[in-house]
Amino acid sequence: MAQRFTPAAAAAIVMALAGGAAQAVTADEVWDIWQRQYSGAGYSVAAAARDRQGDTLVLRDVALSSRTDSAQFDMTVPEIRLREIGDGRVEVTFSPEARGQSTATPEDGTPVTMDMVWQQRDSMAIVSGTPDNLGYDVTSPEVSVEMTETPPAPTPGADGAPAQLSPDASPRLRTKITAQDIVGNHLLTGDAQQQQQSQVTVKSVQIDASGADADSDNGFTLTGAVADLVMSGRNLLRRGAMSTDMDAALSAGMQMDADMRYGASDFTVETTSDEGPMTIRARAAGGSLDMALSPQAMRYAGTNTDTTLEMTSSKLPAPLSATLASTNFDLSGPLAKSDTPQPFTAKLGLTDLRLSDTAWQILDQAGRLPHDPATVTLDLTGMARPLVDLFAQGPAAPAQGLPVEVSQLDINTLHANAAGAELTGTGALSFDNSQGLPVPDGTVDLSLTGGVKLLESLSEMGIVQRDQIMLARMLLGLYAVPSGDDAYSSQIEFRPSGEILANGQRIR
Repeated sequence: MAQRFTPAAAAAIVMALAGGAAQAVTADEVWDIWQRQYSGAGYSVAAAARDRQGDTLVLRDVALSSRTDSAQFDMTVPEIRLREIGDGRVEVTFSPEARGQSTATPEDGTPVTMDMVWQQRDSMAIVSGTPDNLGYDVTSPEVSVEMTETPPAPTPGADGAPAQLSPDASPRLRTKITAQDIVGNHLLTGDAQQQQQSQVTVKSVQIDASGADADSDNGFTLTGAVADLVMSGRNLLRRGAMSTDMDAALSAGMQMDADMRYGASDFTVETTSDEGPMTIRARAAGGSLDMALSPQAMRYAGTNTDTTLEMTSSKLPAPLSATLASTNFDLSGPLAKSDTPQPFTAKLGLTDLRLSDTAWQILDQAGRLPHDPATVTLDLTGMARPLVDLFAQGPAAPAQGLPVEVSQLDINTLHANAAGAELTGTGALSFDNSQGLPVPDGTVDLSLTGGVKLLESLSEMGIVQRDQIMLARMLLGLYAVPSGDDAYSSQIEFRPSGEILANGQRIR
């Protein structure tokens, strides 16, 4: 799987170039180290002019570029100044604006080109340390990156006629990201194997985007803001491994571990279409994201608290809204081909989902359903064995079957309650994969309360047919044991022979 180089990644690189280790380093050494480090990571960095002005090394028209089979990127910084402070450290400042362009060619063969304008105000980095152990202390009141999709080139006219402008020549996508009050440190160590450690705080991030369909009046605008970001990361990259190509970098042993914490966020998307305008707004009090990736395994997890969702549409009689006390997810698992099973995790949580009174008036005008908050919790763990390297270049899976073999699945928690019904469950299953299709062995315990009443209410609302309720009652009678008023429990047993039993009764 090839990772496409993006302008946002380029902006991060320029921040590192411009953007803590307490031994002497000179301006010339810093520049030489940059060229060597980024060349080893798959980039080309060169200055059109290199001049000395006393204690300052002045670099003009610094070009940063990258090439892969499916993407290319070029950007030029008009000037970077590296001033030797006199205590073994180097102060770095650079032009208020830099421009670049990125072109990616997806599988359909149609190139997508984005122009980029990178701007900063009074940004500064203090570089210290030694050539093999460089630290950067970065401060910046404001940095922004604006990306605009470049219109397709004019179509050549027939028989020498002037070229005709493409009908979708107007820019179709614009995105601008602005970060304010940035403070961070970045430490680079090693040569053959480069280790990177970063810690960055950002007071606020503003996102503005818009897009339009060239063949219709459909379009969108997005505005968003996130406050109080705190980010840290640790990366390991072997020299010569292309960090813009995720497959190649992982094959060379790349490891990365990053986490982010953030405060209040607020995003609004407005769309226009033939069906009318629609607006969706999402707000949250705070949250987090954690990611770890190596050739052997991955993890991706996140949380959000006090989320509010709002939607207005010309097709709705009134605005709808909902709140969530908290959300969380946690996914982890092996990536490398292995002869032995490795642990995996899949967790999801939605706590106290509440619909607004207006939403309930639209969905349940007669008040047949309980309007209590809904909660969903799922916690799965187990053991699995990748049959191939999931990030390997080339074919990612065997010609037949799944690329991963599951040998153990534990249902630690299954809990869902909504509209007066509640489902809970636990279980443990092992799988025999020697017979082609996996054969489970183990038990799953389930309990359901309020399910029949919910179905009857949905039938009265015209959502569920009466014969579906009769079928549900029949299945509960066959495979579940009554445990109270509209309450049922069931133990599903899977045997190595392929048999399946429900409460001791064979159903297969």
